[in-house]
Amino acid sequence: MGATQSVATLFLAAFSVGIAAGSVAVGRWLKGRISTRLCGAAGLAMALAGVDLWFAIGAVGAAPKDVASFFSVVAGWRVLIDLTVLALAGGVFSVPLYAVLQTAGDAGTRASAIAANNIINSLFQVAAVLGAGAAVSAGLGVPLVLMLAGLTVLLLLPALAQLERA
Repeated sequence: MGATQSVATLFLAAFSVGIAAGSVAVGRWLKGRISTRLCGAAGLAMALAGVDLWFAIGAVGAAPKDVASFFSVVAGWRVLIDLTVLALAGGVFSVPLYAVLQTAGDAGTRASAIAANNIINSLFQVAAVLGAGAAVSAGLGVPLVLMLAGLTVLLLLPALAQLERA
């Protein structure tokens, strides 16, 4: 997008605040109950924000931009809003899943389940980075790769619906 480091720092701050706000909000919305009922909607919101982010990045253009010039165009604001929505939904998505992980099994296997989850998450992160690198090397643009990565959450929606029924 041609943005300066100041714009990137603003995006990181917005993303961090969004994750925190989503994490707090889901606790209040669920009133302390452990439930995955909001995870599907949050996953859908993440996917939609990722698609809109792809469109917004394309509309920003690649000319060099400081904070003032980046936000002088509507597309710059869309990028910020999309990143914030993505982060908010990410907090709403992940906190209940971790709560289920921490409470679903018996106390004797809880630490093993959390450790296994961390190992699996790490493997998926490495696979995602390698896949994204291969896709970019093959000629797909970074915005498209990010959008496709964001859409992968849609693959989890059937499992989330099954988890909520259980």
